[in-house]
Amino acid sequence: MTIFGGYNGTNLLGDVWVLSGASGQGIASWTQQTASGPVPARRFATAVYDPATNLMNVFGGIFNLPTLPDDHLFVLTNANGLP
Repeated sequence: MTIFGGYNGTNLLGDVWVLSGASGQGIASWTQQTASGPVPARRFATAVYDPATNLMNVFGGIFNLPTLPDDHLFVLTNANGLP
């Protein structure tokens, strides 16, 4: 499982975390990944992981209320965090 975003009580975060071992194969553990490039919207966006291409696609959402929706598509490559 790959998640993106976060909030530290003051600011929206652009964190990327990968959960490995959640399917019962080994011990489940979270690993933080490093992402580069523009940061996608983090409110009301939709993210979909494609295991065939190992990409996470993030579309839509807004950056800060009350701005208008952002209709850009952002792509996270190597989304499962495996080398």
